[in-house]
Amino acid sequence: MDCLTAIVSGIAGNIVEYTIEPAVGRQMDYLVHHESNLQNLESQVDNLGAAMKWFNMLLIKLNEKVNLWILMLRNG
Repeated sequence: MDCLTAIVSGIAGNIVEYTIEPAVGRQMDYLVHHESNLQNLESQVDNLGAAMKWFNMLLIKLNEKVNLWILMLRNG
């Protein structure tokens, strides 16, 4: 019976070590670093906004060129 208890205890210990501890550690990391995580997220949102503006300008210029090309084709 002691052997069975030792085996089950070892298996349970490994399950806790590989599943519960990393999850708890990750949650603690989020709590400890929430300020820097928020600043990082805000910075990424700003970068995304700048990229969206650039992409929209590119689309506008491309649309203008396509419209000119269509006009040239229509006018022969």
